[in-house]
Amino acid sequence: MSETDLPFVEHPGNKTSDPEFTKSQVICRHCAQPIAQGAKVCHYCSRSQSRFWAFFDRVAILISIALVALAFMQFIEARRERVAADQALAEATDAKDRAELAARKAQEAEHNVTTLNEKLRQQILSMITISYMTLESRAAWSVHSQKVAKEIKEEMGSLLAYVIPDSQERSHWMDNLERRVSGK
Repeated sequence: MSETDLPFVEHPGNKTSDPEFTKSQVICRHCAQPIAQGAKVCHYCSRSQSRFWAFFDRVAILISIALVALAFMQFIEARRERVAADQALAEATDAKDRAELAARKAQEAEHNVTTLNEKLRQQILSMITISYMTLESRAAWSVHSQKVAKEIKEEMGSLLAYVIPDSQERSHWMDNLERRVSGK
């Protein structure tokens, strides 16, 4: 069957029933308007009449769909990575907060140790002062008692070296102590 043997079907936008339609015209593949038989582009819808371009349009649509699918997959992957990055940031922030809290507690502990060391230092100095005064007040002891007192003073001096590490400060403290004992 040839194209001329096919029955004519009237299309609502078809102008083939117009008296101007002739056998030298064909129907546009896209808009069903009559166009010249050799026309490459429809002057109504501006679409190509070539089968190649029709095929190309379909391929372009398929490529576009594939690109949209690829873009969607990349979007999903980027979203997963963003969620993972947000979780890592939250964990890092939490670790930073814990580290800052630990640093504050360490500073508090260091301050407490410093305070306790100073109180202990004052107590040791008071004990040395009391012991020294007690030994000096018993100047009338026997020779044996004076040797023991001398050994005790040497022990107090070595203990004093731990409490007051600076030799000048230690010497100054001992001078003040001897002045208080002698009443000068």
